[in-house]
Amino acid sequence: MPSQCAECQSAGAKKHFLCEDCPANGGVTQKFYVCDPTCQKAFWKAHRKTHTDPPSADVSSSQPSLDEEIRRKMANEMVDKLDEAMIRDEYPDISTEGIFGVRMNQGPNVGVQSPFGGRHDPMKLGDVVFNAWITLLRNGQLRKGEIVEALLKGRLPAWYEEKVRNDNRPLSFYSLALVEGNLFGQIDWDQTIHNALKAGGQKSAVSASSSSSSSSSQKGEASGSTPAGASTSSERFKSHLKLSKTELRALVKKALGKEDERMVERIERAFETVGRDVAAVIDFNKSRGSPTHDYVWKRFGPDSKKSDQEWWIENVGLWGGPDDVLKGEELHLARDPKEKIIRLLR
Repeated sequence: MPSQCAECQSAGAKKHFLCEDCPANGGVTQKFYVCDPTCQKAFWKAHRKTHTDPPSADVSSSQPSLDEEIRRKMANEMVDKLDEAMIRDEYPDISTEGIFGVRMNQGPNVGVQSPFGGRHDPMKLGDVVFNAWITLLRNGQLRKGEIVEALLKGRLPAWYEEKVRNDNRPLSFYSLALVEGNLFGQIDWDQTIHNALKAGGQKSAVSASSSSSSSSSQKGEASGSTPAGASTSSERFKSHLKLSKTELRALVKKALGKEDERMVERIERAFETVGRDVAAVIDFNKSRGSPTHDYVWKRFGPDSKKSDQEWWIENVGLWGGPDDVLKGEELHLARDPKEKIIRLLR
């Protein structure tokens, strides 16, 4: 029978939980009816203070907290995305790859041995990391449950290193390159998502992380108008790509004469890197008048025109050509890692 909510006092509360600490503190076990998990959590926070030795959990020990349920669901979905991508032998989407240390065409150069002798042309670290993940998959070292638990405990980088090292018996030349170069500390993990998923993380952090992952897979659907340097919202640091996914695919196909999903992702990644990561460090408003900074912001800023972005994609982005030469180095916005772009634009 519905009862009154112990927290908000509204009628019709159907769910209840038991406080197992009441008997231990001279009381009796009671049913506390609540409307929903929000009321349950708020009531329990106050009720636990009535005990001299308050319990450590927010709900009964047999039930996970709402935050834990959200984190676990997110972690499972992320691992599923990685698994599906590897089965297709494709890179994970941009919103997911960094969680697993994968960064297509990004990172320092790494020498990888060839099975036919000698070495391949240098590969980017982010690509080597992805191929080492595939090695783990093909050798039966991946267990979804293990990866989920590693994410929830904030130890995925350590778990990955342990699996790749494989008791000093790397199972592919990609894995061997990571081990021989001791490159695990240079892998660019998405620490923001890792911290949000870690047990004990704040619900708000998890929600913000989920929102970020969702929005990053929908580039070009909407763009903000707040310039870098304004003090209103964190939304200013994001991709300002004005082309929808469909428009970008059509542009790539027209220019290359064929469909190329990886190229589409590379272009999306470039706009995300400049609009989110670079703009968070470089104040383009204060740098107005600088030919290079104006060139970048005209195409990657919130007020950029679709025509300017299309020009850059067709003439520079698709071919990976240099955008400028700064401090004796070529600046490649289409493929340089964020660290290099920031260093050259400072």
